[in-house]
Amino acid sequence: MHQKHNHYVPKVYLKRWSFQRKGKKLIYSLNLKNKLIRSQPTNEVCKKKNLYTIPSSYGLDENKISEKFLYKIWEDRWQVVLAKTLDKGLIPRNEELGDIMAFIIVQSMRSLKFKNDSQALINKIASDELKNIDFTLSYAYLAIQGYTDLINNCTIELYKANLGKRFITTDNPATHWIVEGKLYTNIKSLIRNMDVLANPNYKIICPITPYWLGILTPNLGIPVTVSQRNTCNVFELSLEEINIFNTLLENTSHEMIFAKSLNDFIK
Repeated sequence: MHQKHNHYVPKVYLKRWSFQRKGKKLIYSLNLKNKLIRSQPTNEVCKKKNLYTIPSSYGLDENKISEKFLYKIWEDRWQVVLAKTLDKGLIPRNEELGDIMAFIIVQSMRSLKFKNDSQALINKIASDELKNIDFTLSYAYLAIQGYTDLINNCTIELYKANLGKRFITTDNPATHWIVEGKLYTNIKSLIRNMDVLANPNYKIICPITPYWLGILTPNLGIPVTVSQRNTCNVFELSLEEINIFNTLLENTSHEMIFAKSLNDFIK
């Protein structure tokens, strides 16, 4: 099998938290297992060999369903939209919001932690003959399964970091939640929780840059108007609220968290 490294958190996303040193793009990382803080090249983190590779035994053209098709288009649009809007202090509107939501939805289903959690649940509930089967193909399709419904009925709220405090990000940046008031319940896998997609309290939370965080509400089963999809509410957060979101992000990471500055690791 051809060996290929797949970035399950794209470099174009991580570069928002990066800095330049001697011509290299680096990012501050904190390994939650050994508590080691390092500065690492962005192309050396959040990758795994053949994560999205389709086994040759499937007899399929991998280039048509690998991340070249599933992910690259949204990474490209993500860069363009942020450069035109948030980077210039402008709020995205219309199709720009759709591109941001599409990137976050796909990212929420492509991380190594999401795959591992889903695989563990499959192994737990599957019959003996299905346990430990390579579900790479199913995982690849998961990124676009129901995608049209999700994006067409999705809204987003933007939250701005203030007071000199920024958002961290992680190796599992876009995560699924049920949010009821101030109670946040993380959903590790959608495999046995598909009913949450119609829950109005179902959210997908993802830091967009060190200064902006997005909360998506897919709203499946609840009609959403074009106006609701094409506009968003913007909120400024207090220091305490930023710390709460950073704690949620850290608690749902796989192994690593990342920050724009070393001070951002301090709560």
